[in-house]
Amino acid sequence: MASGVELLGDLLLVAEIKLGVPVEQLLRDTPLSGLESMLTDLLEKSATDDAYPTPVEEVAICAAWVIRQQPFSKYNREIGYEFMRLKLDEAKALWPRPQEEAHEIEVKLDALEADSISEARFVEWVCLRVATA
Repeated sequence: MASGVELLGDLLLVAEIKLGVPVEQLLRDTPLSGLESMLTDLLEKSATDDAYPTPVEEVAICAAWVIRQQPFSKYNREIGYEFMRLKLDEAKALWPRPQEEAHEIEVKLDALEADSISEARFVEWVCLRVATA
């Protein structure tokens, strides 16, 4: 598992680019303590259970949290999705057909944002897409 600091750092870099706000200001102004707590829990869980979480699951969990909790002033869906794609690429986990299935992806992101599906269901969907790439 990537460190919580690495995941938060990468998330803040994506947000900095999307929002045009320096990371330092985002650190001061963005309520990320819930994400930090969740990452700490994941690290503790991964220390006792070798099967959880996979790199794909951890980035999907983080992206889902951003999209659902909306910690940034705007563009939370885009920031969460771009962060997820960046980390999936780094993990060499293929994200299949993003242009061809853009509508399906948007529908799933909308559902997550609107609380029509759970974060766990979103993570399952991401894992299935990657597994079938």
